Amino acid sequence: MGANREFGDGTRWIETEAGRRRSRRAAADAPPSFEAARYSDAALARARHLWTVRATAEHESALVFAALLPFAAEAGADLDTQAVVLGMAEDEMRHAAVCADVARRLGGTPAPPAPVAIPRSARPIEEQLLKHVIYGSCMTETVNVARLVDASENARDPYMQHALRALLADEVRHARFGFALLADWRPWLAAHPDARRATELSLPQAFAALERTLSGVGASREGFGDDDLALGSPDPARLAEIFYRTVEEAVVPGLAHAGFAAAAAWVARPAGATLR
Repeated sequence: MGANREFGDGTRWIETEAGRRRSRRAAADAPPSFEAARYSDAALARARHLWTVRATAEHESALVFAALLPFAAEAGADLDTQAVVLGMAEDEMRHAAVCADVARRLGGTPAPPAPVAIPRSARPIEEQLLKHVIYGSCMTETVNVARLVDASENARDPYMQHALRALLADEVRHARFGFALLADWRPWLAAHPDARRATELSLPQAFAALERTLSGVGASREGFGDDDLALGSPDPARLAEIFYRTVEEAVVPGLAHAGFAAAAAWVARPAGATLR
């Protein structure tokens, strides 16, 4: 995993992405059939839980991206940037529908998420926007991409492969957006050293929160087997390895390329319950 050096010109990427979204047409390919009888009841139960939880999480993510739009507008982000933010909310709502379909096919019933409100502070709105984007896109979505790639590479069930691919392409773009926006706003950060420093000082806590929620340290592998892999369920034994490699080989270099002391922030993150 390399640093996100291709996003040196954030404006160009965001303009291209906004244009792609304006011209995109919904894919018409229908999912393959699913043959549950091929798999053990235990593996199906684990997949049902995964996709049920995932459906609610994707719905919540859609609400978060939608709630981020006022921050972008108030911060003076251009229309292309606002269009991409709103488009990411649309992506996540579509993902919620895909995940809910899979969950229901497996016998699950996804729950709606709680209402989402992004907290505000007295800090400059531009700084608040960038902090949310760093955590939501640069950090969280980059880890999500790595996990989806790993699951997709191991999945053998055509129905599950189709569902995973429906999520993956968008999640890649969501991660890229974060680094592209940082590149685009680098002149603003240079002109506002206090905001740049405050953003950098927030990184250890952001890394700690990311580790707490997504590291996968201690995940039980009891009963996990070949049927689980075939169904695209992530191997609990690999979750932590994927997380730490992604942070250290993609997230940290990407943030460092944007001008932040990300390696030092990663080392300085507060100790938590999920440390290696």
